[in-house]
Amino acid sequence: MGLDLTLLPSEDTALGKALLGFWRWWREGLRKAVPHREAAGGDALVISLGERGLRLPGDDAAWAWRPGEPLDAGWLERLAEARAGRPLVIRLDDDRILSKRLRLPALGRDELTAAVGYQLASATPFPPEQLYHGYRVLSRDGNAVEVELIAVPKSFAQPLIDGLEAAGFGPPARLVARDRDDTDLLPRREGGGGRRWRIGWRMPALLLLLLLLAVAMVVPVVKKRAELIRLESELAAARERAAPLLKARDRALKLNKSLREIRAAAEPGRTELEIIERLSELLPDSVWLIELRFAKGRIQLRGEAPHAVDVLERLQNAPEFTDARFLSPVSKNRRNGRENFHIEIRAVAP
Repeated sequence: MGLDLTLLPSEDTALGKALLGFWRWWREGLRKAVPHREAAGGDALVISLGERGLRLPGDDAAWAWRPGEPLDAGWLERLAEARAGRPLVIRLDDDRILSKRLRLPALGRDELTAAVGYQLASATPFPPEQLYHGYRVLSRDGNAVEVELIAVPKSFAQPLIDGLEAAGFGPPARLVARDRDDTDLLPRREGGGGRRWRIGWRMPALLLLLLLLAVAMVVPVVKKRAELIRLESELAAARERAAPLLKARDRALKLNKSLREIRAAAEPGRTELEIIERLSELLPDSVWLIELRFAKGRIQLRGEAPHAVDVLERLQNAPEFTDARFLSPVSKNRRNGRENFHIEIRAVAP
């Protein structure tokens, strides 16, 4: 819903100048009251964590610290002085970061995030639940995308996060790797639990200003409300006159839908034998199909392959199939090192 500024007093009047002054003062107070930016730069205070210890901006040397040790009281005091209410960002040095380039199909954002998560077990020596991780897109090439997987063991970062919370600093706003400040390794937060607000004496002043603005706009709002009631009455009358036409349109739409369904049922589709033959040609001998199921135009495949993402990419590029996607996360067979997959596709009518 927009605000019609033509309803407010002119800037040349005394009331207009007063409201303009209030607006500027309120906007500045609101800017200072809302959550800080959570980027690794800007208003954030960056704590560097590496093999040699902790380092604050401007420090020539690192404060010696190892995971599992308590945080130094002197360093915490320096941190409190330097922070000044700003959000905290932990930046990890390269000596603790696991990084690997992956080539994946060009998927949507959520599917790409899931595909990167599927690769954690095979791309790192740690179970996924023991890692903080993220990724960034490096390049896109047709039907493929190259990403950089960035991960850090929780055993290295979690003690610092817990130590900061125990010292009263709260959770960090972001966890990033050096030279990759655009990639947050912390899991995505629901809501605003990770943000900190700075609202003190400004809140009563902001409420007073909002009250003054509401009083200044109450008359035009009442007029608009009356006009809206009139238009709604005219619209109700028009709907009553158009009711027979709407019913006729609904019947026509239903008949058209039935006709399309009859035509679709009459069109020849690919037989199951043709689909099996095409899959045999498309998939290499290294792919083992354990189950093949047909249901309502969809085809589900279960099996094992050296790389499940390669199987998905072959199916996505085949003109005979569409809507190829994983139905469940890829798991690894620890006995033979192969990846178990469950993929669903739809056959394209010839």
